[in-house]
Amino acid sequence: MNNVYGKAIEAGEPMIKRLQEQGLVMSGRQGARALLCPFALALSVPIIGLIKIAVGVSHDRPVGFLIILTALTAIVAVAGFARKPHRSRRGDLVLNRLKETHEKLTHGELGLGTASGTLPLAVGLFGLGGPREHRSGEPGAATGGTGQLCQ
Repeated sequence: MNNVYGKAIEAGEPMIKRLQEQGLVMSGRQGARALLCPFALALSVPIIGLIKIAVGVSHDRPVGFLIILTALTAIVAVAGFARKPHRSRRGDLVLNRLKETHEKLTHGELGLGTASGTLPLAVGLFGLGGPREHRSGEPGAATGGTGQLCQ
């Protein structure tokens, strides 16, 4: 299985490099930068909580509730903001434009007479759930999109 994974990664590298050159997918450095902005902002709240806990302990104040809330905000910060975005803003714009252009594929118009590349295009744009997922109204439901603002 490792051999198959290695071959798949090797085969996909030229495509990834081309998408990065076109500015549609973030490189490692760009993704790290896009991750740091919202993550640092989200972590600032639990850091302030830790400072408040230290001040409370030094003044012999009860801080149990503050400890619980600080831990919860730290968990939310890590769970919600510690994901590296994949697509760039430009990539999101191009993907949305392609979805609008090929929206008719969500209406079940895939028949026997359609072009051979139509089904892979529909799955690539709208996911395996096709029309049901696309019409759900949830952003990123069909594509796994990031929806992140700070890129």
